[in-house]
Amino acid sequence: MSINSTSTINLKNRATLIKGLIIIITALIAAYILNDIINGVELRKIAKLKLIKIKSKIEEEIPQKMGNEGKGEDKRIENKDEDKIEVKNEVRNEESSEKIKIENKQDKTESTTITTPKNIILNQLIKTKNNNDDTQLIQIAQLWRVKPDNLTLCPEIPPNLKGKIDVDMRSLKLEEIEEEYKDLWPGGHWRPKECKSRQKVAIVVPYRNREPHLRTFLHNIHRFLQKQQLDYAIFIVEQIGDFAFNKGRLTNIGVLEAIRVYPFDCIVFNDVDTYPENDNLLYRCSTDPKVARHLSVYLERGGYKELYADFVGGVLALTVEQLRKINGYSNDFWGWGGEDDDLNTRVKIANMSFERNKTEISRFKTFKHGTDHGNDPHPCRFKLIGLTKQKYLTDGFSNLNYRVESINYGKLYTHIKADVFEEEYNKWKKYIKTIGC
Repeated sequence: MSINSTSTINLKNRATLIKGLIIIITALIAAYILNDIINGVELRKIAKLKLIKIKSKIEEEIPQKMGNEGKGEDKRIENKDEDKIEVKNEVRNEESSEKIKIENKQDKTESTTITTPKNIILNQLIKTKNNNDDTQLIQIAQLWRVKPDNLTLCPEIPPNLKGKIDVDMRSLKLEEIEEEYKDLWPGGHWRPKECKSRQKVAIVVPYRNREPHLRTFLHNIHRFLQKQQLDYAIFIVEQIGDFAFNKGRLTNIGVLEAIRVYPFDCIVFNDVDTYPENDNLLYRCSTDPKVARHLSVYLERGGYKELYADFVGGVLALTVEQLRKINGYSNDFWGWGGEDDDLNTRVKIANMSFERNKTEISRFKTFKHGTDHGNDPHPCRFKLIGLTKQKYLTDGFSNLNYRVESINYGKLYTHIKADVFEEEYNKWKKYIKTIGC
């Protein structure tokens, strides 16, 4: 073999070797890149799974009930600065999200799921324009939360009830009523000293231009509630302005402002002209989450007869959680009537029902009076009641618009003056034309 032939073979072998090395290097690079891609995908998957787990954990820890902190023991105030921070954080509830499922009776195989801010009620507090700073509210919240000495739970049935009571229909001066109840805390708050109440109850009263009725109510109701050993406070929510009255909006405002200051777990709505005649009728919420309570079954002005099967007007009791599920009262009933029937429909949609004690303990005295200025019955109320199922998720706490003009924590009650905006009323008048009213 010649030298030239040997050189040619060596060159070919070298070229083949180089090609082989190139192929190997290319394969290694490709493998590295592919491995990086695969690892990147896996990392993203792992990160996503971790985020899902974290989110799930957070959602599990979100309290399903407003004022959930009320379940634990109130802490004794030891450090005022720390307590101010703690209470301020409680009353300025941060936004978060949770899913609320509301069963629809029309289709038992499905449930409507809506995503709302954490606790649809409390979120509205963030949006509320309030002329008052938080200083007074924080002071009241601190005072009301002072832990009493170690107490046992109050008995299921309070021991000093006597049954039928005589309602004093006089309208005494506020100063005279204050002399009767010297042990009330500012804002009309009271709780028993001998035991720990079974429920924290906010009494919410929508109000305008009924001062004689209000004085009669305050004169009678405090004694009634104290005999029942309740941890309670009274909130009078007054609508300012002389346009149409809106009971639903005022009751919603009452709930929001009540839970801003104290972890109430039960709300009793009480018309200002309606007074219980029997102290065996407990102003409490049902312990069954599917049961709301209608207390004023038999009214004096109705001849002490059941007005109609689904009547829930006058006085009723719902837990804060129940109110959250039904989105509170409708905001769309301006003038007299309709909002209570709408509420009854909401309760049914949420697979709950009203309990009525159809005995003599459910009798209530009432003032007889004509129609108030700005509170005439509106003929569109029947049309609106027919739309409850369509719009209850978007009409209530979720779209409530109001401004607190002032809050006065008086001796006998917390007085909230609220503006529900005449512009809202004018918008509503345009809206009802679109639905044929």
